[in-house]
This record gives sequence, C-alpha cells and structure tokens, in this order.
Amino acid sequence: MDAKITKKRLGHLLSYDWLKIVGICAIAVVLWLLVFTTAATRASSGQVFDIYYYTGVSYDEGAIDDLDRLKSRGALSYDILSLVNYQIPSSSMASTIFPARFAAGEGDMLVAIDGGGTQDENGRYTSLEGLKEFLYSYRGNCLWLDPEGGGYSEGEDGVSCDNYFTLCEQYLSRFFFSESGESDWRYGTLDEAVARANFDERMDGDKRYRSDEARDAAFEEEKARLENLRTAYVYVKDEVMKEDGVIQIKTLSFTYYNGTAETTFDWKFAFDLSGIANITEVFRSSGDDARSGLSMCILNTGSYQDPDLRFEQFTLLHYLATNYS
Repeated sequence: MDAKITKKRLGHLLSYDWLKIVGICAIAVVLWLLVFTTAATRASSGQVFDIYYYTGVSYDEGAIDDLDRLKSRGALSYDILSLVNYQIPSSSMASTIFPARFAAGEGDMLVAIDGGGTQDENGRYTSLEGLKEFLYSYRGNCLWLDPEGGGYSEGEDGVSCDNYFTLCEQYLSRFFFSESGESDWRYGTLDEAVARANFDERMDGDKRYRSDEARDAAFEEEKARLENLRTAYVYVKDEVMKEDGVIQIKTLSFTYYNGTAETTFDWKFAFDLSGIANITEVFRSSGDDARSGLSMCILNTGSYQDPDLRFEQFTLLHYLATNYS
C-alpha cells in the first residue's frame, strides 16, 4: 500500500478534515486547562487579603499593590496568595457592595476618613460621613480595638464584636512559652514542636507541600511568620498604649439623631494612622490635609475565618509605622 505523504494528499486532508483537526486541537487545549486548573492551589478566603478604601480615600499602587514586595518586607506572610485593593466609588454604592462582599466572606481591612458629618444646634449629628457613616451601618463586621481587653456589646439583641488584641494574645500564647513552660506571648520562646503540629494540620492536603522537603522548607517560613507576628503585635500594642505613639486607637464619641431618636456611641473600632508621618505615600485623604483623619478598621469577614491568618493586619501596621514614619 502506498502510504507516502504527498503535497496533494496533504492538501486533500486539510480540505476535507480541517474541522476535525481544529476540533481535536480545541479539545486538547480545554483538557490541558482543566488539568492545570484542577492541580493549581486555590487560595482560601484566609489567603486572600482584601483592602477596601471608603469614599474619599485613595492609595498608591506602587506602595500597596505589589504582594511579593510586601511579603519580602514582612508586611504580609508567605501564606497570603492574593492581594486585592478595592476602591468604594461612593457612599451610596456601599450599601450594595458591602453586604454582598461580606456575605461572601471577603474583606480584611478598610481605610476611611473620620470625616464627621452634619451637626445640629445641640451638637448632635444628623448625618454621618466617612468612618462614622461606615461604622454606623457595618460595625458588626468589624473587630473591637481596646488594648485593655474586653469585647464590644450593645445589649442582648444588639451588635457584639470580639476584641482583636485579646484574640491575637490568645493565639500567640499557643506557641510562645517561658522557661517554666507557661504561655508567654511577649517574652516567651517559640515551641517548634507545637508550631509544627499546628502547621502540619493546617497544611494537610495543601498541593504546594506534597513532599517532605517542600513541607520542611515551608515550616521555616511558618516559624518566621510566627516570630514576625509576635514582633509586630508587641510593637503595635506598645505604641497604642503610649500617649504619643505613632499608632493610636481612634475613639469616636458622639450622639446621632436620626429624626426620631438619638443614640450616643463610644466606639474603638479603628486605628488612627494620621500619626505616621509619611503615610500619604501609601494612603491619602482627598481633603486639604491628606493625612488627617486616616483610619483603619479591621474586618471580621475575610481571613478572620482562618485562625492562623487573621492577624496579618498587625504585621501590615508594623510595616507601615516603621517604614513610613
């Protein structure tokens, strides 16, 4: 049988079977894409770090949008796989955007301006703006920031929130111990056996660490993550406890009148970033003073669901304070 490939035969093949060839190629491409998609590591909600910018706040992409750069400088840990910066275009759209994103388990921190609002002759706010406006509607999606401890509650049927400082101390106390074996998050030494057991349990099934060599190498990064978190947390807590600390807790005390009833609030839901001298190289207010009123809220909807990644905001705060002061 003459099976020699000739120009004429090849021409006939392409003329009559080109649709089959294209179809086979397309199927092959789709199959390869499915293989790569299935094999790839998918970031959990805890491994995606979402930063929201409320109306009136802008950010410098070069300073806060490069995940690899932030990770190399200890601002975020090795286990954060994706960084999302999201600008809220207007306060009117917030009522649509936030409920949907919070319900989807998205959101780790929000930067807003303490812009006040409109007050009547009695000093009561009759309309709210910026940080107050956000917290009035969404404080239930934030964490309480009292360094002295204790949570936030508005009564049996009202909003209640965990204390971010207390949660972090409890977490660090699981891994750092004094010479006598007592938990000591501030001065203790990392117990590598405890850290390794927690790491192995957390990474069980993670496609990045199938081999023992890969897991051993990753554990070195895990130890660095815990040490870095402890350093960052101690720094932030010490700063907010100082009268002149670079980072402060913003206390919002005001009365709001909605037309029928008035309510007085006393909130500690935000870090005050305005004391960081060069913070405008990262975040900016649209007002005359680009630094004034800049505040950071910690959200309980994203990495908060992952006990090991819910404190990345402390390492980011430490990075901002020590690199932009």
